[in-house]
Amino acid sequence: MNTSAKRSQKKQKKNPPCEVDSFYIMEGDVKIYKRRDGGDQWWFKWYSAIDKKNIRRSLKTKNKEFSIERGKKLYIEMTSKALTGERIIDMSVGNLTKKFIQYQETQCEANRITRERLKSLSSFLNTVGDFLGRAIRISSIPRMKFVEKYETFRKERSERQISDSTLVGELQAWKQCITWGKDRGIISSTIHLVYPQFRDYKKRRDTFTREEYRSITRFLRTKKWLDCSHSYHSSRHLLLRYAFLVLSNTGMRIGELLKVKYKHIGEPYNYQDENTNEWKETVEIHIPRENSKTKKLRQVVCFGDTLKWLKKVREISSFNSSNDFIFSNPRGNEWQLSERMFNKIMEGAGVDRENRSGSLTWYSCRHFYATCRVEEGVDIYLLSKQMGTSVQMIERHYGHLKVKSRTAELNKWGKRRVQN
Repeated sequence: MNTSAKRSQKKQKKNPPCEVDSFYIMEGDVKIYKRRDGGDQWWFKWYSAIDKKNIRRSLKTKNKEFSIERGKKLYIEMTSKALTGERIIDMSVGNLTKKFIQYQETQCEANRITRERLKSLSSFLNTVGDFLGRAIRISSIPRMKFVEKYETFRKERSERQISDSTLVGELQAWKQCITWGKDRGIISSTIHLVYPQFRDYKKRRDTFTREEYRSITRFLRTKKWLDCSHSYHSSRHLLLRYAFLVLSNTGMRIGELLKVKYKHIGEPYNYQDENTNEWKETVEIHIPRENSKTKKLRQVVCFGDTLKWLKKVREISSFNSSNDFIFSNPRGNEWQLSERMFNKIMEGAGVDRENRSGSLTWYSCRHFYATCRVEEGVDIYLLSKQMGTSVQMIERHYGHLKVKSRTAELNKWGKRRVQN
């Protein structure tokens, strides 16, 4: 069928009830028409193969000649976008984030991401949605908007100081959402937004020195910390002490520890300390896939007196059956370690939190464990298995410590070369 025949066939089609007084241009690809409810304005209709929908736009004129001219111009603009893979019908910020969270909910149900991660993504994208406006189309977002206004928006909105790590987390969630939308073809692949760079982001994590760790553990044994006016508070303070010690001597993530139940604790066994040749007792903690951030099961070898501390927790806890959480809240449910209590511990121990390269949080216990093991020369591969992370991450964050701990050996090697 030739072009003219196709055009005549389109002309013979009955107009939809809402369309009147129509005709075709651009060899029948574009329909110019009036709407029954639109007065005398001319409208444009073209089928987008990428969007798989008809694109309708008002030509904003009552003049037929002007409508033809504007229809041709609009057709050229849209077909140019289509050639580059760009969608014409764009999605709003609200619809995109909603679909992305719905997808992440299915990932959570399949144990591919944790419930905590899902909550974080929802919270982060809710904040970004407030910043952009949920009704705005993705393609209408100014390219430099995040660079020019996001940090100011966040600081003005929050009553407390916003850390760089929080800002980076929010923007990373948004980038993940945008990439997800592009991969599924629901937003244009040509969307390109520029994001701010936070220089202090890599410095956001800090850990204790060994002297600070000793100060903290000493404070956690004092009457000032343990002897409270109410027995309930005293018991919770004691549990906080053991939680701090176990975190610092296993390298576990906070979420992993708080999900550990008594059934996850293995049978105690003896091992010989290489430094003292003494026989010591330890235990391994089983981390199921669903409790791990990386969704990989592993066995965590407990360091130092961790076994003794776990036994102490069981003695003082009201919930100590095999299916109970080791560190539970007063009702036996999963506990949450508050930053307020951590700050209180740091203040009581006299740890300086201002004049350092990064912030101290409960997560610093994990960093302290990794720092000590690297400085002691523990194999990085074994440490990555113990902590449930990659060798690359260990090398990136702690590789300089390994070199530092080998300074004496490097100096000896250098002296031998000079002598030779």
